[in-house]
Amino acid sequence: MRESGTDGLRPIADAPTIRSLIGQLEAATEGSRQLDADIWLMINPREAAVAIQQGQALAQKGSSEERLNAAGRRALERVAPHYTTSIDAAATLVMRSYQWNLADYSGFARASVGGTKKFGIADAPTAPLALCIAALKARAAVQVAEGRPEGPSVHKD
Repeated sequence: MRESGTDGLRPIADAPTIRSLIGQLEAATEGSRQLDADIWLMINPREAAVAIQQGQALAQKGSSEERLNAAGRRALERVAPHYTTSIDAAATLVMRSYQWNLADYSGFARASVGGTKKFGIADAPTAPLALCIAALKARAAVQVAEGRPEGPSVHKD
């Protein structure tokens, strides 16, 4: 069965919403590959679906659905950018024409992302986490302003 707009790829059922992902990031004390994979899954669902399917294809034939899902998840975690541990990777989440700023305080970092009256501000234990949160908050603000329902994918530049 071919899904419209997905080039025949099945939609990812466990793709996080932008709000749930912001909540997970705000609760994190450090970056993780699981969070990186969730961000990539939300930002680039088509590419993430391909990575998951490739991982599942490498799993043993006849594997249970649980093993296939785990293999797909591992593949996704291997290829997702290191958003939560790299400022450079986190900066790619900032929408074009938006500016960002980072400040490092004793024990936490503060990030702000803004443009065209929509912005996000975040404090987090690390600079990459703060920048991820602020960038996703700015994307969420754009999503709301454009009247788009919250869903797994968000505004792409």
